[in-house]
Amino acid sequence: MVAQDRGKLDEAEDRYNQSLEIKREVGDRPREARTLHQLGGVAQDRGQWDKAEGLYRESLEIEREVGDRPNEAKTLHQLGMVAEKRGDLQEALRLFEESLRMLEEMGFAEQEKARRSVQRLRRRLGEEG
Repeated sequence: MVAQDRGKLDEAEDRYNQSLEIKREVGDRPREARTLHQLGGVAQDRGQWDKAEGLYRESLEIEREVGDRPNEAKTLHQLGMVAEKRGDLQEALRLFEESLRMLEEMGFAEQEKARRSVQRLRRRLGEEG
């Protein structure tokens, strides 16, 4: 959303919450998951790691329920980013690897981003281990 891209996080969060309410009212589970993912991004932008993780996990649950594998892979990647920011490098690597496997299976271009995340974490773990 434009507001989030411009750093207007309060406005973005308000709009996402309004959108989420509507999607829940009409039972649009796939779009509900995407909106939860967007709200997770707002929380992540604010450094609210617990909130971001909770929103991403809620999104992930719905994505798995409806079989939305492309967005499931993206959400796994974001959960990996949150884990990395928290310093849980093993969990971050696990999530990045799971995301990468899914993206490779589907042949999606985003696999390169996931591959770079896996490589970055493996280097960090090698340096710290």
